[in-house]
Amino acid sequence: MNPKENQPKQKLRDNLFQGIFSVPENFTQLYYASSGKHLQPEDLTPLQLESDSLTRSLASDVAFITKDNRLIILIEHQSSVNPNMPARFLLYYAEYIRIWLSHHELELSSNQKIHLPEPEFYIAYNGETPYQASLLSLNLGEQLAVQIKLVDINYPNIVDKSPSNQLAGYAFFIQTYYDGIRQGLDRRQAFLAAQQMSRARGYLSDIIDKEEFMLAYAPIVDREKEAREADAAMIKSYFLHEQVMKMLNKGLTLEVISDLIEMSVDDLEYMLRVRG
Repeated sequence: MNPKENQPKQKLRDNLFQGIFSVPENFTQLYYASSGKHLQPEDLTPLQLESDSLTRSLASDVAFITKDNRLIILIEHQSSVNPNMPARFLLYYAEYIRIWLSHHELELSSNQKIHLPEPEFYIAYNGETPYQASLLSLNLGEQLAVQIKLVDINYPNIVDKSPSNQLAGYAFFIQTYYDGIRQGLDRRQAFLAAQQMSRARGYLSDIIDKEEFMLAYAPIVDREKEAREADAAMIKSYFLHEQVMKMLNKGLTLEVISDLIEMSVDDLEYMLRVRG
């Protein structure tokens, strides 16, 4: 499990997606759901940028190349569809090709023709808003066109919901997590509920009970910090109320006070009603 470095743990969708599907055995399930084509895990090599690369932002979420150098497969996870994704994929591919050429000590200035790996681009979409299009395209004149297949991986759309399907496990975990958030659970409570329900269904059984799973993905909720912030907000509200009352007693209108303390008149009226 290797979620992107320096990413906050609340980006659960992205981090868990990368952690699960950067494993070749799991990637083949995602690839089959996306393309309808089978690949064997032993035929794949993960593509990675150097951890200190200045171009790390040009890395897709999951990237593999076939060992025969026939295909480069790039899959980006999205919870909202960005219309600029075709251009981003073009940059991803160019960066991976640059690294591939360097690794094989190949020069484009050579007189010998170089057969570049063919790209396949996919978006694994699990946003809440239904997205009807199945392709995103970018046409740069007649000579260059980029197409991305968009695949909806929300749990209801997963055909194979068996426990052995890691894509189903991922989709169920994420759906259950956000159901918990909508029901008022905090992030850690929602995570633990999704973990328990996934365990009951047999999903993600190879990782879900491992300590590193919790360390890598479980949101950390600092109860003491939350309490301190709540106390600070209450104290601030008290002193603000006192300040506003003094201004009103001096004859200032709410409109004038609003300009002075940069607080809307509606919010001022609400605070005065609540605090009496």
